[in-house]
Amino acid sequence: MEEHEKRHASNRALLALALLVVIGVIGVTLAYFTSQAQFQNVFRTKPYSTELTEEFDAPDNWLPGEETSKKVYVTNRGDVPVAVRISYTEEWIGEDGTTSLDLIQTKEDGTKVTAALINFPNNDDWIKNTESDGNTYYYYNKAVNKDEQTSLFIDKVTFNKDIDIKYNCENVTSTNEEGKTVTTQVCKSTGDTYAGATYTLTINIETVQFDAFQTYWNTTIDIPTA
Repeated sequence: MEEHEKRHASNRALLALALLVVIGVIGVTLAYFTSQAQFQNVFRTKPYSTELTEEFDAPDNWLPGEETSKKVYVTNRGDVPVAVRISYTEEWIGEDGTTSLDLIQTKEDGTKVTAALINFPNNDDWIKNTESDGNTYYYYNKAVNKDEQTSLFIDKVTFNKDIDIKYNCENVTSTNEEGKTVTTQVCKSTGDTYAGATYTLTINIETVQFDAFQTYWNTTIDIPTA
């Protein structure tokens, strides 16, 4: 009888332990409620497309007083409104290929003559400003929207007819068929003058989305949206 009671007590203890384990397992299983979801969000950007156009035929025999057509403008082909600014540099190199010539010639009488005259036909449309980097820029005075075009920045360049050309002259003596002495003065332009020289006008065009132009270009220029 005593042994039977011990066995019975032992069985009750095992059953209690088993129930405790089951309760523990159930407790662990129900301790966490989780869920997972994934959302794919697609952002499409507007196309950005600008056309920077220059219409220009380089002359090989540019003469003083001669006008050469050179048209510069920008067209917006994208959906994003853009701001436009332009800068340019000039350089004259003598016929010798090494001598840098002045953009503005000082004549013997002290007057000053600009060698190449750039024509800006729409000054009111372009805001001239010298920025902190020391460069001078011309800002188009409004946003350029889709399929819009700026006015012409430049339309022609003229080789100034008042420019002075330096010459070296020498007398050349020869004898003609009649035996007479003939003296001829031969003059030729020097390598450090505008005759035979090369003039290079470099146009730099920049565009940026309109709502970011002040930050991107670090400028305080104010341009209306329309």
